[in-house]
Amino acid sequence: MTRRLGLVLPVLLIIGWEVAAIIVNNPFFLPKLETVIPVLLSPFSDILGTGSLVENALVSIERVVLGFALAAAVAIPLGIGMGRFAVLNDFFDVTLELLRPVPPLAWVPLALAWFKIGIVSIVFIIFI
Repeated sequence: MTRRLGLVLPVLLIIGWEVAAIIVNNPFFLPKLETVIPVLLSPFSDILGTGSLVENALVSIERVVLGFALAAAVAIPLGIGMGRFAVLNDFFDVTLELLRPVPPLAWVPLALAWFKIGIVSIVFIIFI
């Protein structure tokens, strides 16, 4: 019984998607399932001249790994240094505590102003 109950929400979401797609009637904004399913079933085929689903996923994974690696390369030594040396902690703590609660989405306008649209601004947001 509980397994069947667990299928109710995904089925409702799919029905809701299809109904919303019919109401919106804009395949670029919200495509119908009949156009999405073939793309999901053939992930290596080109999508609107922008590469395949797999190619786009690999580009996204590359950006996430790069941003995370840069963040780890900065944050881990800095955290160890701040924990070990009071002078480093005193120097960085106030600034980091001021910036910590700022949500990453709030950095997007600054990233675009500083780095323009491109991989650098994307990696910067992931880094933050």
